[in-house]
Order: sequence, then C-alpha cells, then structure tokens
Amino acid sequence: MYNRLTHILLFLMLITLGACSTTMRLSLEELRVQYPELAKLEQRLDEAKTKGKDLLAPESYQTALDAYISGFTAAQENQREIALQYAREGMAALDTALQTAQTSEKILSEVLSARSRARKAGAESFYAQQMQELDKELTKIGHLIDNNQIEKAKERRPELQKAYLDLELQALKQSTIESAQKAIANAIANDASKLAPKTIANAQEELTLAQSVLEVDRTNRDKANAHATRATILANRSMHIAEVVKEFRRRDYSGEDIVLAYQNELSKLGQAMDEELLFDKPNEQTLQDMRNSISSLYESNSDNKRRALELEAELSQLNEAHQQELISLRQQHAQDMAQLESQYTGKISMLGKTQEHLERMHEEQRARFERVQALFSDREANVYRQKNNVLISVHGFKFPVGSAEIRPENFALMNKIVKAIGEFKSSKIMVSGHTDSTGSADMNKILSDQRAKNVAKFFTEVGGIDGNRIQAKGFGQEKPVASNASAEGRALNRRVEILIVNDGR
Repeated sequence: MYNRLTHILLFLMLITLGACSTTMRLSLEELRVQYPELAKLEQRLDEAKTKGKDLLAPESYQTALDAYISGFTAAQENQREIALQYAREGMAALDTALQTAQTSEKILSEVLSARSRARKAGAESFYAQQMQELDKELTKIGHLIDNNQIEKAKERRPELQKAYLDLELQALKQSTIESAQKAIANAIANDASKLAPKTIANAQEELTLAQSVLEVDRTNRDKANAHATRATILANRSMHIAEVVKEFRRRDYSGEDIVLAYQNELSKLGQAMDEELLFDKPNEQTLQDMRNSISSLYESNSDNKRRALELEAELSQLNEAHQQELISLRQQHAQDMAQLESQYTGKISMLGKTQEHLERMHEEQRARFERVQALFSDREANVYRQKNNVLISVHGFKFPVGSAEIRPENFALMNKIVKAIGEFKSSKIMVSGHTDSTGSADMNKILSDQRAKNVAKFFTEVGGIDGNRIQAKGFGQEKPVASNASAEGRALNRRVEILIVNDGR
C-alpha cells in the first residue's frame, strides 16, 4: 500500500536484525496492525511526497520522516509509549510541513506550473539528471521558505522557472523530432548529403520548421509533428535516392542506361494496368497517358462507384426531365402542325429543324459536362453544373504555406483545367481564390487574391486563353464550403474555383 516508504522499513528491519535479532518480533504488516498511528503517519508521508510537498517544505518534512523512523525503531524494541510519542511528533511536524507547503505553493505557483509542464513533456525521462538538479534547487528555495526567508526565495524564482521551461522545450523537441533527427542522421551517414543534397536539405528545413513551431508556440504540437513527419519522410527518401545513385555509379550507367532503367520500371507499372508502353511518344505524353490510366483505375474504387451512382441518378433525373420536355415539345409541335400545315408548310419544316437543334444542344451540353467531369479525380476537384455554367472547385492545389507561387507539381492539374475551359470556346472565366480561417482575414484575402490572379495568369501565358475572357478575385475566408473546426473542413475551404460562364451556347 505504501510503496514509497516501504524500502525504508525494510532497511531498518535489516539493521535491527543485525544489531539485536533477539528483540525483533514484528513484520511490516504486524507493525501496521499493532501501531495504526505509525501506519497513518507512513501513509500521510507517502501521499505528501507523491504531491511534492517534501520539495516545498523540506525541513519540516524531514523532521516528520525522522520521527517516523525513530517511532518504527522504538516499535521494533517493543517501546510502545515512545513509538506512539514519535508518531504524534511526526504528525505535528507533517502538519507544519503541509502548511508551509501551502505557502510555498502560493509563492512558487509559476515555478511549480513550469515544473509540471516539464514533467508532462517527459523531461524526467529524457533529461533525468537535469530534472534532479532543478528539483534540488527547488528544495533549496523550499528551505528558505521553511525558515521564513521569503524575499530570498522570491529572488530565486525567475531563474528556476526559466530553467524548467527551457527543459520543457528541450523535452518537447526531443519527443517530437527525435525520430526525424535520427532519420536525417542515418540518411547523411549513407551519403545523402552528397548524392541527394536537395532532398536532404528539404528534410533539414522541415526539421527546422518543427523546432521553430515549438519555440514560438510549444502547445502547437500537431503542426510540429506534421513538419517532423515530413522531415522523416524526406530523409528516408534522400537515403533511397542515394542508394539508387550508388547503384547506377556501381554499374557505370550511362545517361541512356539510366533512362532505359527508368522506362523499364514504367513498363512494369504499365503491365500492372494491362497497358503496354512503347515509349514512342514524348516522355511527358507517356506520363500523361499513365496518369490518365491511373485516374481511370481510381474511378473504379468504392468511393467513385458511389459517386458514379449519384451521377447516374442525377443523369436519370435530367433525362426524365428532358424526355418530358421532348414529349411536351412534340405534342405542341403536333398541334401546331395540324393547325398550320396547309398555310405554313415552310414554318413547320423550320420547327422540325429547331427541335433537332435543341436536342443537339442538350446533348452537346451534357457531353461537355461529362468530359470536363471525367478530367478530374475526387482528390483534385469537384465539378458542378449550374444550368449552362460549369463550376470547377479545385482543392488539389499544393501552394507553399503563405505563398501564391504555382509549383511544378500543380502543372498537370492546371493543364486539365485549361483543357476543361477549351470545351467552351466563347465562355467567360471567373477565377476565385478561397482560404480557411487560419491566420488573419486581411492576409488571407490578399493571399487568396494573389493565388487567383496567378492561376489566371497561367491560363493566359501557358494555356493560351484570351486574357479578356478572364476575371480573378480572392475572397479569403469569406465563403467557406465546410466547417473550419476540422482539418478535413479546412482542406476543403482552401480551394480555387473556376466558374465557366456560358451565354447559352
């Protein structure tokens, strides 16, 4: 029951056994039963130590502990009255210790809070010796309070508080980024610095970001962990890149050998998709074909099947409405034909052509929308039809944090959007940028506006779209499409929307 003080009792029993074994009669449990006063003192001492009261009132606590040990010794020698007297003295000393500890807690509240944070961060595991040294300093301050030297105790508070907080930060860094540090060190040991310098530099940058996040706001461990995880991934990647480079060098690969090895791996991927790659096209076209094939495979998974069923239901509703519209048109047409056949044969013929034109327009609009929708995976964008207009809500962009730069990894997605716009030759294009609620509203609006304009600029400079057709504007966090309370919702809110406005054609 009393684990923290049991070792003291065992030690005293050994001493007593060696010194006067003939007088020792009580086991630990017998002692507690026959001397409940000492057992109660033992329990209270253990509870006080568990709560750190021994650090806050060390002298009073030690007096109580000495009385407990003396009472135990007297009990072993069957000196009952003396043992009970020590128990009473120990209780009184412990009461004084607890009162002093309350005073210490008020005076050292900020220090104790810093100590608690350091322990919670794992400082006792990562930096046991440093933590012990700080606790010794805390005990010294407790001595000062025990002796009513309050001002001296207050003078030593700031330094100890800072030391605990520094140890907390070190422990947080150790627990959060230790694996990333090991991964980077391992990668460097395997020549990543020489053979994959860009990738290992990116890993070190992510590690620095993780450390910086903790230094700025040590409660933001999720963000720090995200950077640390990214650092680990990049470090491992750099090591594998280095291994591949070593293999190429070991085999004395020429530039052609490297390309052939690269194409051989692509061929294996193609075989897995039941597609033969001949490499008789430009490399980018080959990669685009593979991306299209992979996108098609993704569309066969359960989520896309569900989405396909939803689209099929919507299409069925559209077809039903279209059929009703055709029936209505045919009925009206038949009536008009009956009334005007003798007088307006030419007009009747024109009506028939008009009907065919309308049907053809409906079919063309539906086909365009389906082609645009097929361009994007669920992870890239959602495509909606708004009467004659088409809205592409793109959440697959990868902008750098706080930046509007369009990185090369976004080019494939941008080209898809350009292709989608190409389906509507005379349309107007409205590009709108949106962010989640992270950060200030003003900065978010500026950032979203710049991103929208950079996307529009890409359309004109790279996509060859007439700039007079395009408008761009940022709305910041003003128009969320999901809750900003979750990471998934914020990801949906960080988007660029392209509205293709058609004039009915």
